Amino acid sequence: MRLAQEIRRTATPSLELPHILPAQAQKHVTHNEALERLDTVVQLSASAFAAAPPAGPAEGECFIVEAGAGGLFAGSDNKVARSRDGVWEFLSPKAGWRVWLEDAARLLVWNGSEWSAAVAELPLLGVGRTADETTRFAVSSAASLFTHRGAGHQLKVNKAESGDTAAVLFQTGLSGRAEIGTVGDDDLHVKVSPDGSSWLTAMHVDATTGRVAFPNGGVRELLAENRTFHVRTDGDDGNDGRDATSDRAFATIQRAVDAALALDSGLSDIEILVAPGTYVGSVVVGTALAGRGRLILRGTGGAAADVVISAPGGHAVSLANGARLDVRRLTLEAASRGLDANNRAFLEFSDLDFGDCGAAHIYATDARIVGSGNYRITGDAPYHVVAQTRAYITISYNAIDMPATRSFSGAFAFALSQAIIEAYSCTFTGTATGTRYYAGVAAIIFTAGGVGYFPGSVAGGVDAGTYALYV
Repeated sequence: MRLAQEIRRTATPSLELPHILPAQAQKHVTHNEALERLDTVVQLSASAFAAAPPAGPAEGECFIVEAGAGGLFAGSDNKVARSRDGVWEFLSPKAGWRVWLEDAARLLVWNGSEWSAAVAELPLLGVGRTADETTRFAVSSAASLFTHRGAGHQLKVNKAESGDTAAVLFQTGLSGRAEIGTVGDDDLHVKVSPDGSSWLTAMHVDATTGRVAFPNGGVRELLAENRTFHVRTDGDDGNDGRDATSDRAFATIQRAVDAALALDSGLSDIEILVAPGTYVGSVVVGTALAGRGRLILRGTGGAAADVVISAPGGHAVSLANGARLDVRRLTLEAASRGLDANNRAFLEFSDLDFGDCGAAHIYATDARIVGSGNYRITGDAPYHVVAQTRAYITISYNAIDMPATRSFSGAFAFALSQAIIEAYSCTFTGTATGTRYYAGVAAIIFTAGGVGYFPGSVAGGVDAGTYALYV
């Protein structure tokens, strides 16, 4: 049976090597033809893909015929073309044939319909280290090199959605210490961490404007438009504060103030929006905001009572050294002062609730405070408003509501040492106990309302040399 098959076949089934037939003359021709084919297809190498016969090919040089080729290559798509004795010989590949493509320096395989990469997609690859389902490509080496092939080179890190992360993470002992990339949005972030769990943003580049911010200091970001920071009780001071969600908002008002002071406002305003809740700790604005914009601190509740700043160890809101701040729709409670301004600071407020304060609701030394809107007194204090040493406080034209009788053991209004309190055309609702006013050492209290103008149960007093005007 086997002998009959061999007699019927004239060539081998795979490489089509010609058989030497019985009684064949010039058997060396058939033998040599088989050797030529073996010389071509064993360790097959082709110079390149070709759409037409190249000029001056070397003897035995092979090419892969491109689809739609012309000239002598027409109709031989994907075949192996070999230059032999000045003519082209075409070999039809069979599934599994491999060819080394010299110009691309890669190995290809014929899959039955096209030439494709010989190395299939690998589910995992570990070089000196075991890969896993999370880290599918793992390398343990003193160095890794990604280089060019004659021009430039790009290292690409792609993500599916804007809210995902595409970043390079630097670790110590497999714990994160620095991260560079688009983390949670399409802006560029440079973050650092001392422990792998708490993170600080060192640099932030806005994807829309290209502007660079340094949230924790360094070169100031110059604002071209108003900036808003958000604070929530369930936020995190490691966030960037740029959205009202818990995963973006700050946890403390002070963190938002520090972020604002790190900016150059230019001509833009910076507003800190505080979500409802109680925030424990003093808010200190210790220096002026760079630029000519305003710094605004505002509660976002429906009423001032919805957002409470409680300072059990000092002042609720304190300004110094030329700082400027607008405070709106908040409740202030403090062991010492509700609003405190000194050393050329300027503070404007409206729609506030002044709760219990250990020293005074409003206090200024060598500074300016302006009440530009109605407010409420919901807690007691030794003094409601105190101006000292060239301070200038204005609460004129405001409706001041005291829902319950309030106690002022020192005085409702107190001015000393060339300080001025203006409080004309105010409307007071409710009652209070204690001294109505005191002015001393060339200070002025101006109401245009008479000695009984301020709330209280005890008449006021004036030191010698002091001008207390009630006209």
